[in-house]
Amino acid sequence: MGLERSAVTVVLGFDPSLSHSAAHWAGDGWHCEVGLRTGSFAIKSEPKNFAHRVARLRNIRDQLCAYMTGLTDRVGPGVAFVEGYSFGARREQQSLGEWGGQLRLTMLDLGWDIVEVPPSTLKKYVTGKGTAEKDGMRMEVLKRWKYESTDNNDADAYALMRMGLDWVRWTNGEVVTKALAETLGKLVVMRHDATVELPQSKRRRKVA
Repeated sequence: MGLERSAVTVVLGFDPSLSHSAAHWAGDGWHCEVGLRTGSFAIKSEPKNFAHRVARLRNIRDQLCAYMTGLTDRVGPGVAFVEGYSFGARREQQSLGEWGGQLRLTMLDLGWDIVEVPPSTLKKYVTGKGTAEKDGMRMEVLKRWKYESTDNNDADAYALMRMGLDWVRWTNGEVVTKALAETLGKLVVMRHDATVELPQSKRRRKVA
């Protein structure tokens, strides 16, 4: 069952990284560009400042809790589009897994639903190709939405927010292209009450 129009007040795009996680959010005017409230934040952590990976993880988690609690208090929980794990990344896999778990549990505990977006799916959404390079993603974000990102993480977070806005519009019955409907229909929703909503790819949705 798709989300009701009043169910989502804010969409968050979150690109997790150990050194620089980036986030963009949009709310209220999700159904149109006029009146759309937006904001962003970043979580930074350098390994040289910590004696152990757990100390670094605690610092990252504390920053996340502060930002997410503040955002939730201001605009209420919504749906977070989080870039999924990159299985090709071998460096710091243990720490990335620990951070990913903390991130998801923190969001769920604050009442946020989560849509985990595979990196290849995000690339295809932005560029039309699931194998696009990072610099290509930044260029396409600038071209499509006139947003000048500060780095690759920031560009990905902004694109995730845009994808979330399209997903909310689509689940509320707005007409989208067939290609976009196919991409959005494969996404899985992790509800904050620990239930999982299966992909909507087989459900009838309007396409252009």
